[in-house]
Amino acid sequence: MKKIEINEEYENYEIKSSHVTSLELFRNFIEIGLNEIDEQLSLVLKEINYNNRKKMIAKIKNFFLRNYFYDLSIYDDDNNVLNELFCFLLGYKIYFYGVLEIGNLENFRELTRLIDFSCEYFSRHLDYFEAQRDMVEYQAKGIQYSPIHENRIKEFDEFFFEKIDGISSSKNIEKIKKI
Repeated sequence: MKKIEINEEYENYEIKSSHVTSLELFRNFIEIGLNEIDEQLSLVLKEINYNNRKKMIAKIKNFFLRNYFYDLSIYDDDNNVLNELFCFLLGYKIYFYGVLEIGNLENFRELTRLIDFSCEYFSRHLDYFEAQRDMVEYQAKGIQYSPIHENRIKEFDEFFFEKIDGISSSKNIEKIKKI
């Protein structure tokens, strides 16, 4: 059901990156996206390292301050969300490399539209991960919190790969017709 909604959204979606008017600009557009993903991957790794340091400090405090114990599970739970986010970002990197590989003069406009649309879902999914991290933090404070963002990553993955298959197979059909 959710994949059908994504398909309907895509059918009505209007391209936002109208500045991409050539194959060279398309490749630059994708390279910029890849660089942004690399920056976010770096930030996620820094957050994981920060959590690990804070967990180590809390362990030391727990050892010396026997009357008060810091809850160490918050760091593990947050790192679990960050690990999911890291895998999610790697998935988008795969998206971008796949699009870059099949991009040509005939299909770069449709691929630009697909990437624009993907970026909107990318933002929604980032909001989901932020909400998950907030939930971990609130639960550690004893506050019940239910995020309003939903995880539609699996459905979007299916949608994206179907679109890529459709675009790349139409490229192969055109080549066969030319022969």
